[in-house]
Amino acid sequence: MATLNNENQGLIDPDRSLPGFRYLLDPDLLIDELSLQSVGKPANSLRLDYIRYKPGMSCIGRYWLSSSGGDQLAYAKVFGTETRRKLEKITRRADVGYLGANGLKIMPDKALLFSRFPTDMRLRSIARLEDREAAERLIRRIFDNDDAWLGSVYQILNYKPERRLVCKIQRPDGRCATAKFYTASEFPHTLHLIRSKTFNKELPLPHRIGGSRKHRVHAFDWLPGLSLREYSLDPKSDASNYASAGSLLARLHASETRGLRRPEDNTLPAALRALADQLAFILPDVTATAMSLSRRLGRHAVPLGSGRLCAIHGDFYDKQLVCDSGALS
Repeated sequence: MATLNNENQGLIDPDRSLPGFRYLLDPDLLIDELSLQSVGKPANSLRLDYIRYKPGMSCIGRYWLSSSGGDQLAYAKVFGTETRRKLEKITRRADVGYLGANGLKIMPDKALLFSRFPTDMRLRSIARLEDREAAERLIRRIFDNDDAWLGSVYQILNYKPERRLVCKIQRPDGRCATAKFYTASEFPHTLHLIRSKTFNKELPLPHRIGGSRKHRVHAFDWLPGLSLREYSLDPKSDASNYASAGSLLARLHASETRGLRRPEDNTLPAALRALADQLAFILPDVTATAMSLSRRLGRHAVPLGSGRLCAIHGDFYDKQLVCDSGALS
């Protein structure tokens, strides 16, 4: 990615509050600026494959860093004018003068932070996964000192920098679990998974089998099989699985709501307006349409006191379902 395409340039030009934005969107330029080739294992390339952008506030990019030692995850974050103090705090408390063992480097003049996995500014506990002794202590805490999990290995399933890590943990005898690490701000919203009996045990859901409040992680039963998306790519697959997915979602929505966090009445309208604002910033030509739609949809939000509350799946799509021999979970 030697030069920026027109779409990326169109994002950079109006957002002058993010001085390092250009470097985040141009991996070749970022490598040159970081001088990665002369620090540790020489870096051959950076491949950008995920972006979370908040206009005027911040932008995070996830990369695959290729070097002679293999591929490694990394991320960069550029801070805006209003969030610059957060970067200053990180600079004061960390040894960030070079890209050292902690895999972290900060470029203050560009308000940009670069970090190699597993160093993460908001998911601090995942750094333990790369240290054998620390990983063993972490595993003990997650699985309540069950020695059967010692010696486990992990595989990254999904990593969203400064947001969440999902990984597969496999112990020596082959049993597996899914572990999800959360940020300090998000973890309190997941505590119903510990104390709530909301979901019917007959639902084919992954049940919680361990976790740690200190490290903000939950562990769940491993569900074998392929995601519904993977299954649907097979030309011989049965399209009736989509009907089964809808039926399963309906059963989930029919669950009790005890222990679940209730959103405030303005949650949906506020989210719609925020989304419209972002679309308007990124695509100025759709400003009028985005604002009109957010107002119209917001009027359909039902106040909590005027109807029956029910459980909802907040992130439902075909990668969130597992299909094993035709059965959905």
